[in-house]
Amino acid sequence: MRIKTTQNDLFKSLQIIQGVISIRTTLPILSYVLLSTKNGKISLFSTDLEAGIKCDVSGEIIEEGTIALPGKRVLELTREFPKGEIEISTEKNTTTIKCAKTRVRINALPPDDFPGFPEIVGQKINMKGDILKSMIQKTLLAVSKEESRYTLTGVYLLIKGDSLEMVGTDGRRLSLIEETLKKDAVKQKKSCILPMKTCNEIMRIITDENLVLTLGEKQVNFVQTRQTKTKEDEQESVSLTSRLIEGEFPDYNKVIPKGFQQKLMINRQELIEAVTRAYILTKEKGGPVKLDVKKDAIVVSSNVSEVGESSEQITVKNGEKEMQIAFDPEYMLDILKVIDSKDVLLGLNSSKEAALFRPMDNERFVYVLMPMET
Repeated sequence: MRIKTTQNDLFKSLQIIQGVISIRTTLPILSYVLLSTKNGKISLFSTDLEAGIKCDVSGEIIEEGTIALPGKRVLELTREFPKGEIEISTEKNTTTIKCAKTRVRINALPPDDFPGFPEIVGQKINMKGDILKSMIQKTLLAVSKEESRYTLTGVYLLIKGDSLEMVGTDGRRLSLIEETLKKDAVKQKKSCILPMKTCNEIMRIITDENLVLTLGEKQVNFVQTRQTKTKEDEQESVSLTSRLIEGEFPDYNKVIPKGFQQKLMINRQELIEAVTRAYILTKEKGGPVKLDVKKDAIVVSSNVSEVGESSEQITVKNGEKEMQIAFDPEYMLDILKVIDSKDVLLGLNSSKEAALFRPMDNERFVYVLMPMET
């Protein structure tokens, strides 16, 4: 193999695939990346067997070939190379990298033992990358971090007709968002559970442009093709494939309240600031922040005997019944920071029943939060 590229293009592609390069593994080949040429394209591929990322590299193919390179080492070397042209050539299991006056020889591995990039067969859905990332951002925050609750450690994805739903829950809170796809995007109802790591990689490498989602039986694939910055007539693609979490996701519709005794309209930024200040006192001990609902106001307070207390009143609309309810302040802030409307609706029934937060102007994004005991 012999190829030419640039320090910037190679480093950019290595950064994209680095998230699934294994560092500590019983299979040494998984700490390597596969550099290959095929159909006039240069590509890099890495995998940890749970997920794999393949990325095109802009450049010139002088002699075709395939080689497995030590992933983190090549990434670190490329980061330190000067800007400009890079030439990579291989002879048996030795790879030479030249950049300006620098010449590095590193040991490589034959590509035969490297896992192949899986081909996913299934339902294909076209959608915008920014919509997918926004939906993940709003649901990933509620995903469980307890491995014992395996099916809750990922984001549930449901596609039916022209509707896409995503749900995250850890049993104490639930976040659901729905978006509209192109008309009749899918002919049959499909669902899956995306692992947390896969969602984080989507947030890291997917851009706002169009992408194709392929949903198979046990795997999912996201492919995004975009124009290169160096050549107007050249496109490069980034492809992420992941295993799905197996198991049944709970019936989340049962826990979403259908009605409320009162629906408060609160300025989102004022509530964030009040809860943040109250949270400073409770952070060490993990105590709740209380909301005392009045007719036209809400009092945000916290009280920790070893630390102190705080109280702050903010104006609300539609307050009809006095009541007190307490929440985990971190869970409240998580959702308030991803709601993108000026005002938030807070639906309440009683101090012991689940509450609902959502943007005032969007009924398709809801966050259900269980109260804490005081």
